[in-house]
Amino acid sequence: MDYPVWQELAKNSQQPITIQQLFDQEPDRISQLTLQVDQLTVDLSKQPIPAAGWQLLFQLAQQAQVSDWRERMFAGESINVSEQRPVLHTALRAFPPPQIAYQEQDISQQIQTARSRLKQFTNQVRQGSWPQTGKPITDVVNIGIGGSYLGPQMAVQALAYQQHPRLKFHFLSNIDGHAADLIFRKINPETS
Repeated sequence: MDYPVWQELAKNSQQPITIQQLFDQEPDRISQLTLQVDQLTVDLSKQPIPAAGWQLLFQLAQQAQVSDWRERMFAGESINVSEQRPVLHTALRAFPPPQIAYQEQDISQQIQTARSRLKQFTNQVRQGSWPQTGKPITDVVNIGIGGSYLGPQMAVQALAYQQHPRLKFHFLSNIDGHAADLIFRKINPETS
């Protein structure tokens, strides 16, 4: 990293400290490191980062222009340098989707259409009326790495109480053939 604060942050992170020591040194740690936004509470006080470390992280965010990049992302600018396109996952999660132009087209209608198709598909899977084999889906296999694995897995765990009793979920997060084989042994391809 070429940011001036990076070396100081790296040096600061080499000093091991326990969370108990941090609470002893920083008696107002909970109030200083707890954020409340509507019904969401974020408590960062249990992270093993001293107050000075947080300040360095904020400085790094400023030097890296994180706020500017965030604004550019929400505006739909082409900030994905490897694919030369906008990062549109934020538009997909907004209700209603924002009007963002991509390749000279407003994508909000495309997002609404995709959501409707996805809702129709998932309803058919839950009702047992999809696919054409006439046999209801019993297993869903998610294949992904990083957020494409962890995000869906978290959603399935968080919404487990609403899970359809017929459906079982499996997660494949690497290219190891053995891991795939372990899942494929449990499922019937015709109902997956």
